[in-house]
Amino acid sequence: MFRLLCLGVAVFGAVLRGFTDNVEDLVVGKANSTLRSPKVFLLFMTLDSMPHQNIWRRWLDRAPVGQYKAYVHCKNSCPSIDQGIFNVIATVPTTYCLDLVTAMNSLVSAALQDPGYHAHDKFVFLSESHLPVKSFNVVYSQLTQNGNSDFCMFPRQEWHSHPPNVRGITFLGVKHHQWIVLSRGHALRSSRLQGQVDGYSVRNALLQQNIISVKENSTGRSPLLDAALAAFAGDQGATNLWAGLARKRWTNGCLDEFWHFNALYGTVANTGNVVTLNGVNGLPEMYLDSNENQGSCKTFVHWTKWGATGPSSEFAKVGAQLEGTDEFAFSTTSVDRPGTVVSMSEKSLEVLRDSQFLFVRKVTPAVRYHDNCETLSMALDRVIFKGGSGITPTEPRFNFMGDGPWVDNFNAAVDIETLSTGRVRVTHSAVSAGNAEGSYDCTGRIWLKFANGVATSAVYNEMAKTLVFDNGVVWSKNPACFRGDGLWLDSMGTRVTVSSQPPHRVTVVNLASSDWKGVGSFSERTMDIKFANGVQLSCTVSPDGQQLHWSNGVQWYRV
Repeated sequence: MFRLLCLGVAVFGAVLRGFTDNVEDLVVGKANSTLRSPKVFLLFMTLDSMPHQNIWRRWLDRAPVGQYKAYVHCKNSCPSIDQGIFNVIATVPTTYCLDLVTAMNSLVSAALQDPGYHAHDKFVFLSESHLPVKSFNVVYSQLTQNGNSDFCMFPRQEWHSHPPNVRGITFLGVKHHQWIVLSRGHALRSSRLQGQVDGYSVRNALLQQNIISVKENSTGRSPLLDAALAAFAGDQGATNLWAGLARKRWTNGCLDEFWHFNALYGTVANTGNVVTLNGVNGLPEMYLDSNENQGSCKTFVHWTKWGATGPSSEFAKVGAQLEGTDEFAFSTTSVDRPGTVVSMSEKSLEVLRDSQFLFVRKVTPAVRYHDNCETLSMALDRVIFKGGSGITPTEPRFNFMGDGPWVDNFNAAVDIETLSTGRVRVTHSAVSAGNAEGSYDCTGRIWLKFANGVATSAVYNEMAKTLVFDNGVVWSKNPACFRGDGLWLDSMGTRVTVSSQPPHRVTVVNLASSDWKGVGSFSERTMDIKFANGVQLSCTVSPDGQQLHWSNGVQWYRV
């Protein structure tokens, strides 16, 4: 029987060794027999898109060739992913909580086919909601400085514990965050275990022993879980752990929060207070009664669930710092899941940059960035990826978001047009005194001086489609306009202005690339555009008005 566990019980604890560090453990196949420089393999788990791929593209633009490779597993098809950067692997069936590990190990197996090897190669698990909060050079140097894995352990109260066996020994299943970093040796062992054992015969044996009931088994099972049960058939603690996961009893968590550590090291006999670990960063000693996070944690997440993070942990410290910054916000739908980052500012980026973490999740695709006239992508580039002073806060990089036809408070037609970056013109259809020129910023405020000498300002309300002036006067967007008028973030993180001119003409202005400026026609919620580069596409405004869904699978998000 294939075994990974090497357990030596001492008086005060145990020594856990996950693998033997030799060339055989580091090389797979003739294609990988050549020693090369260390490489970081980015392994993304997604549903059907990479909403932050423009940010990852900016990050990888500064990565030396040969130091990284990115792979993506999509639960569904991913037509919008840039396959010039991301290598999309074949989809394998996944089930939330019960089995995401099969897809994780499929990513590992794909990455292991990359030519060459180095003992300091690293395999980094990431989600579609991850963002980097260090430059590539910092991430690379930290991860490749040794040949160990990074496991971020939950506090002890989150671990699995099964009632004592006949000898009175309690076995512990160590629970860790899903977003781990595997060494090359651990990656190889995980990949080998994936398909080593025929789990179905083991499942039948367990059924006969009444360890798993027929009713529970009928709800769906993971062959990977069966393989784990088989691999540790002689270890009662491990068998209890996997069986508990299979039927969601005894165990507080999901398979992906237990599988890799427990498959590599086995469950821990609770015969002392401390175990010594080999091959894991930050854990020369692991305490079996600690209420803090242990190990090496590379991804920041914000938990509201009691006990998910230690009271003195870096998670708690950084979370408190972030909540103390302006314009930073989480949204939480369940205490059993981490909070979603919905709003960020430059200060929050600085907090994350200066923390111990390399990445952050869960960042919503529609995350709002509040400082200056930058997108989040631009701010990350300036504050984290490359440093430097960035753009001038008052310098707009796009057309005024209220460009197009309006109706004033006397129901007269008015046209607002961006003349050049930072300047705007108002043309009134009825009276020349209503003509004006002025400036604007990226927040939607406009400053105007009318031909009659009146100087005022107004604020554009994107949702209400109104301009509200300082004196209380309100202009309304022409109701015949396209529902998608306004300012958008395209798939590259560039701000794009969509402006319609009834009855049917619409223009798309992308100041970053003249190739992606376009003209076309529209109806209420759809438009057809021919871009300057010859590409013709159509799009539809989402029901909530916050997304543009393009015919090539790309999505834009309203700023």
